[in-house]
Amino acid sequence: MMNIEHGKLIPVSGNNNTPDMENAVDVQFNPVTLKVTLSNTLKENERGGSSRAAQFVDKSSSSLAVELLFDTTYINADEGESQDDIEQGSDVRDQTKKIAERFVKPVEAGEEMEAPKRCLFQWGSFEFVGMVENYEETLDYFSKEGRPLRAKVVLKLKEDRYQFRQRSDGVADAQQDTPTLSPTGNNDDGNSQHTNPVPGGSKGAGNWRDTALYNGIENPRLPDASVLAIPKVSAGASLGLQVGGGIGANSTFAAQPPAFSFGASANLGTKVAGAFTVGASSIGTASVGASSLQDKTTTLSSDSSINVDVGVGFE
Repeated sequence: MMNIEHGKLIPVSGNNNTPDMENAVDVQFNPVTLKVTLSNTLKENERGGSSRAAQFVDKSSSSLAVELLFDTTYINADEGESQDDIEQGSDVRDQTKKIAERFVKPVEAGEEMEAPKRCLFQWGSFEFVGMVENYEETLDYFSKEGRPLRAKVVLKLKEDRYQFRQRSDGVADAQQDTPTLSPTGNNDDGNSQHTNPVPGGSKGAGNWRDTALYNGIENPRLPDASVLAIPKVSAGASLGLQVGGGIGANSTFAAQPPAFSFGASANLGTKVAGAFTVGASSIGTASVGASSLQDKTTTLSSDSSINVDVGVGFE
């Protein structure tokens, strides 16, 4: 699986915004949204007479609001460099203080204090440079010893000039995972002819198990839909699931949902691989991949887990 590109907070200096990559802070979970605000301060021309005074731009400004999540309850070793220096169960503020100290804390310069470094937020083709105007940290999960394990950091960067930066150099080509469509032979008016089962082989990309799970189909032999979406990735990748790990209790991780919602069916009659419900059953070897947090999440408490049923009713 390809490592996901993580955003970075990079100190910059000078008029050319020279980046200091050695002191860059990797974002653990990429943000869901980025809010950019561009503003102009208008000023009236002083003009006599009764005519309406014209306005001109006195100054421009730009700001970026971004919400970042940090979590030490579950560390995925496959997530790349952003996870390398994080110890599972450690104090999450060991990670967030890197932002506070590098971009918020004033710098000592003899007997005076100077402003901290300006910050370049870079994620893929998106860039924004500004001073961290506001840092807000919320700690919302703790160990039994009182150690904070999860933090939400809201940053506001501001620059007293107009900017609309886009980066092209060094941006990886997008890997399009848009599913293809395949007709089933059923009529669009709902009169099912059941001429074609769920397409795909038993193994590999686009297999019938993944397709059935992706479309929320309980009977792969007799799909009711007239058209099915054929995913280009495995069902596990679509759901954010991964085999071969564990889950920290009371942890919230994201699952990128397929074409249906969790709980659409308590048990798939044909036992399509990956059919599951959230309940108090043993986790086995399934784990939740925390590669990116989306606006839809699955919350796992200490008395609940995901039960993955990999049995099938037919070949």
